[in-house]
Amino acid sequence: MIRVIVNDQPGTEHAIGVRAAVIAGYNCLADKLKYPDIDISDQVEIMAGSFGQIVEYSKLDRNIVAIARSTSGIRYMVDAAKTVYPRVQCFIPMGSNTFYDMKIFTDPVPPVIMTCGCGDDESRNNTGYGNGLEFWDMDWTWVGGQDASSFSNGWICGKMLRLYDEIRKSRIVSDWWEPRYLMRQGCWRLEPNRAAEPWDIKNGYGRPNLDEGLRLIDTMFIPEDPYYMGLVLGEVGILSGVPLGSVKIFIEPVKNALLYKIKRNGEVIKQIKAGEVELSLIDNLEMYGTYIYSYYVIGIFGESKESNKISVNYQKGYHPRIIQLIQNLTDVVSE
Repeated sequence: MIRVIVNDQPGTEHAIGVRAAVIAGYNCLADKLKYPDIDISDQVEIMAGSFGQIVEYSKLDRNIVAIARSTSGIRYMVDAAKTVYPRVQCFIPMGSNTFYDMKIFTDPVPPVIMTCGCGDDESRNNTGYGNGLEFWDMDWTWVGGQDASSFSNGWICGKMLRLYDEIRKSRIVSDWWEPRYLMRQGCWRLEPNRAAEPWDIKNGYGRPNLDEGLRLIDTMFIPEDPYYMGLVLGEVGILSGVPLGSVKIFIEPVKNALLYKIKRNGEVIKQIKAGEVELSLIDNLEMYGTYIYSYYVIGIFGESKESNKISVNYQKGYHPRIIQLIQNLTDVVSE
């Protein structure tokens, strides 16, 4: 089962090195007794294609949880990465192996993509830096004179995947924010040129310490994910002009939805595929009483929570009517 895509040209030394870095990073733990090595070589595959094509592929294969692309051009990939987050985390370096302020982003906060730099003998980042830099790490799998963020990118991807997987052993986790937040807290920050804590423009949050990230699991409050905007569900409403004893329920379209499920009194009574002409149903009420309607969606990110609910009171001699708008929930829980 493929879980990580290395977006690169198969058979090249570069692609092979990045893939090797992912696998090595997954097992770079000091405590081998508690965390023995795990062979994930069958879970990491090299795939050619544009970043956009790989993102679209990951939407179809829900086993994919990470994409590592070690090239320049990150500024042009952020929007595509947002379409698969938080189920899929993308890893892309800042994009230069020369140490200078790249001035890619205006905001110091890293983008939805996990960015990185690289260094080794210098004990600090020695490649491109600037606003948006998240981590730096060694390029252990690369033999050469110049520090190469391509390979530290794979190394960090492997570390993050191990933390992600270890968290999942104790509970169901559907996104990347918790391991990302823990790793930020657990980084080594011993660089000789570090000027600020915890984030520094030249070194980001530091060098990821996987052992410390694992130790921090369940030890601190995890704030809300600042990158996940959620899917905003539309309103549930009732259209008039249908025969007495019936209600016409309509729902608003939701971006990135694949399937809509309309519920009555807690039970799904109709499913509508995205793209159908009208997102509605006519419900013929057979008994007097109160009927509560809501809906939720299955999207590329997983399953949403329920929308707002409406209560319809069907009484003899009266057309069903809306009684109360109960609540409006717009956040989404991924699978």
